[in-house]
Amino acid sequence: GAWTAAEEGAKFFKNVVNEMSANPRMLIIHECMGRDCGYLTAATCKSYLDSLTGLPFVPGLGLEKDKKLVHALYIPELPLDCDGEA
Repeated sequence: GAWTAAEEGAKFFKNVVNEMSANPRMLIIHECMGRDCGYLTAATCKSYLDSLTGLPFVPGLGLEKDKKLVHALYIPELPLDCDGEA
C-alpha cells in the first residue's frame, strides 16, 4: 500500500527531474494529495533520495548531485513559516 505508493511517486519524480537537462532553471513542484499526505510525501522523498545512491555523477557535464536533490519539503502536518523560508 503506502510504501508502494511512495516508491511509485519516487519513480515519477525521478523521471521528471531527469528532464532538468532540457531546462536547467526549471522549478519542479511534486504534489501528493490525500489524507495524511505529509507522511506519503516524506516517504516518497526518502525513496527518491535513496534511489540516488550509487548513481554516477559527472559535474563536468552538468550532472551534479545537487541538481537532483530535493531542495524543500513541505508537509501539511507541520506549520509553514513563509518568512523563515524566504
